Order: sequence, then C-alpha cells, then structure tokens
Amino acid sequence: MLPILHTPRLFLRPWDEGDLDSIHKLFIDPAVRRYLWDNQIIEQEQASNVLKAHLENVQRHRIGYWSIQESPRGHMLGFCGFRLIPGDEGEIELMYGLLPLIWGQGMATEACRSALDYFWQWTQFPRVWARTDPPNEKSIATMERLGFQHYFTTNTMVTYLLERPTP
Repeated sequence: MLPILHTPRLFLRPWDEGDLDSIHKLFIDPAVRRYLWDNQIIEQEQASNVLKAHLENVQRHRIGYWSIQESPRGHMLGFCGFRLIPGDEGEIELMYGLLPLIWGQGMATEACRSALDYFWQWTQFPRVWARTDPPNEKSIATMERLGFQHYFTTNTMVTYLLERPTP
C-alpha cells in the first residue's frame, strides 16, 4: 500500500477502488485530456483500466498514483505518481494532471516532489522518465523545476530523465 503524503498545502492520498468516478471526471476534463490523452475522450472503462493497473503496480512494485487534494476530505484536484512505461520493461514514468482551476500555483511541482521523495526512499528503480507534448510548456517547466534533464524531443514528444540521486 502506498502511504498518504503531506506537503505544506496538499494532502496526497493513494487511489483506491472508490476513486473511479473522480478519476474519470478528471480524465474527461477538456484541458486535462488535451495533453494527457491527446484530446481523446476517455470512457469510464479506460479510466477503470488505469485504476486497475495502479492497484497492480502498488502490489508488485510499490509505485502508483495519488489523488491531489487540499484536505483529507477534499475533492480530487488532480493526481500524480508513477507507472511502468508500456513496452519498456522496468522503466518508470512520472505522470501528473491537474484541473485548470489550480494551474499556475506550483501544486504540480509540490505534489510531484513529495511523490519523488517517496519513490527514491521506497523503491530501487535507478531513474524515472517524464514526457509531454512539445506545446505543453507548463509541464516542461514543472519537469525542469523537479530537476529532470532534457533527454530528447520529437515532433510529438518531449522526454526528460531524472537519475536516482547519489547519497
């Protein structure tokens, strides 16, 4: 099980089976799905599959997603966490998405920094990747604030890498 994480402003609660409706609502927000889902409208079944993969990853690898909330009883304002990169065995990707009402407040950086602290302390993975579409300048800025280094860019993807810190 992933732990509950706290930051000065945020409460990060691991996703659980009761979060499906909130996850789906986040994923279908037009501003969120623009980059996270390449503007595809996500059916609840797809959101359910993401939730199931999260639950499996928590059990097998101690990685997964947290709901970003302002308080323990607050609504899901976004999410952050980790997944195995499909088709790239053993490689991990940092994922995050926030509702537009909290963009520009540093909450993605704050939440992801807390998740990365957990990741380095409780897993043995040597690195973590982060990717976004080239026009998503806010996400690129978040990756850079978190210490990720630019790895490569294509017409459709900007890729960053963060190596495990040395003790």
